[in-house]
Amino acid sequence: MAIPISNNVTTLILIWSCFFSLPLVNSLWDFEFWCSRTPYPATCNYHSINHGLQNPALKPVSHFRKIALELALEQAIQTWEKATKSGIRFRNKKEKGAWNDCVQLLDDTIFHLNRTFCPEIKDVDVQSLLNAALTNLQVCRDGFNLRT
Repeated sequence: MAIPISNNVTTLILIWSCFFSLPLVNSLWDFEFWCSRTPYPATCNYHSINHGLQNPALKPVSHFRKIALELALEQAIQTWEKATKSGIRFRNKKEKGAWNDCVQLLDDTIFHLNRTFCPEIKDVDVQSLLNAALTNLQVCRDGFNLRT
């Protein structure tokens, strides 16, 4: 069964959020072990394989945070590129205004996702920014069919 690539950011954010809502006994994890405890284990495993993360060695949870952020940022940039290069024709000024809002949301999303790489930012703030990114990306993707 093929894994839908169009929902990468949504899935990554959900996966990452789950890690910090689960009671963690320690800060070490095995990617496959943690993927099995997410809402979408197949998608989580898909990303672990395609990004060379299938490694039996235990790694700190902060490593997963970094991976999730990198993949979310990658998807946000791809969506922004698709949005700015798609050449959509607008029927009226309202559609063009909504399009401009979408591009601005994507700009803001990329800016805020980049901020999450700052080591001083707290996990709860990262989760809030990832949730906002999810909302922004879904609005633009659904409104303008910008699936990456």
